[in-house]
Amino acid sequence: MRPPALLALLALLALAGCRPDHSARDAFLAPAPDAGAHLPAEGVWPKGRKVLVAGYSGVPKRDLAAGFSVAGPHYGGNNETQIAQCREAGIPVIAQIGPFPGNGSGGWDAASKIPLDEVRRRVAEAVRRHASTPEIVMWAIQPEELRPWRKDEMAYLAAVAETVRREDPLGRPLFLYNPNRATPPRSPPSSPTST
Repeated sequence: MRPPALLALLALLALAGCRPDHSARDAFLAPAPDAGAHLPAEGVWPKGRKVLVAGYSGVPKRDLAAGFSVAGPHYGGNNETQIAQCREAGIPVIAQIGPFPGNGSGGWDAASKIPLDEVRRRVAEAVRRHASTPEIVMWAIQPEELRPWRKDEMAYLAAVAETVRREDPLGRPLFLYNPNRATPPRSPPSSPTST
């Protein structure tokens, strides 16, 4: 054996007994405990382990086949029709909730003309009608795009949200679509697009 090879072998043998302590690294890289282990496998989050993946105004059977876990709200739709289609397809739904007939879509111009007491009454009636509808996994507040810098719109949002929370025995979550595409003059002070 040549001397450099012998030295390399001796160094390797000497270092073989020296193992670095990787316990801190291993603890950091260890998988986190599964906080959702107690949730049912077939339910949709936050009531189950499935991730909510949905679109808008889709076709329930097609969307289920395409990998969506939930049918999203349907623009200009009607909850009764949407729920029936979702029941037939075997896919949960995000139902619209607001003061409009059939809970179809309606804009702020229409909603702003309805007194808040009437908004609460209509929303309570709709939630009670669907209190035990298992297909509904979430409520989508209508109209969409309520502006946080408008006090009247936030009062409306509070009225709808408080009513749903009070009336829904299943405690389903609320959803409000709000795009982040406001121009600087329209943006609220907290918006990343404000100047």
